[in-house]
Amino acid sequence: MPVRYFTKKELSVLLNVSEEFFHTEIKKIIKKDFKVDLKQFGVENPDILLDENYLMTLADPNDHNNFFVTGICIFDYTN
Repeated sequence: MPVRYFTKKELSVLLNVSEEFFHTEIKKIIKKDFKVDLKQFGVENPDILLDENYLMTLADPNDHNNFFVTGICIFDYTN
């Protein structure tokens, strides 16, 4: 399934939160939840890519070919 990169602004609109809240709260939790995976990939601050079902793929911001599929829906972080 193809994935698409979303900017911080696009993600905040999608999740109906401020850009600041997304970056300081939601992304912080995502990074914590996938800390081990991110360390294996050598990525500290991943880009978030979403498929058509809003399942997250976390990617190296310098190389989107270096990624891993989380299987977790981005909306799971808004509840």
